[in-house]
Amino acid sequence: MSLSVKFNDIELNEIIDVEIGFNPFEGADWERELRSIPNATGSTLISSKVGVKVINMPFRVKDGVNVKYDDLQRILNTKEVKRLAFGHMPNRYFMAVSSGTNDFKERVAGFIGHGTIKWIVPDGVSHSTDTKIVTASVADGI
Repeated sequence: MSLSVKFNDIELNEIIDVEIGFNPFEGADWERELRSIPNATGSTLISSKVGVKVINMPFRVKDGVNVKYDDLQRILNTKEVKRLAFGHMPNRYFMAVSSGTNDFKERVAGFIGHGTIKWIVPDGVSHSTDTKIVTASVADGI
């Protein structure tokens, strides 16, 4: 059994198996602006923002490679970011889109293939699925 990966509410586990080397915990590309301090040591942090996050996901296709490859291409063909969730991270998801060619190679004709999906997360962060109920009251009109 492979890691559950859902993209746009479609279970990719039925088509592919995630392979060793997958690491969704690599951070986003932080963008920092620094200004040198005249006549002093160091710099001052002017601004900081989260850049794009890239998640490389190596995968394997076994049995029926041609059909499964076509199914995968159809699923990944989106014009906007979609929800991406990994089974071992049950309380979070990413808004992502695939990028590149998937570097897919058929190893045994029609039987085994390997590739890597490059997920691009434009906002650079994961989103929580947890909800918290907060009780509130009005006191003095506030």
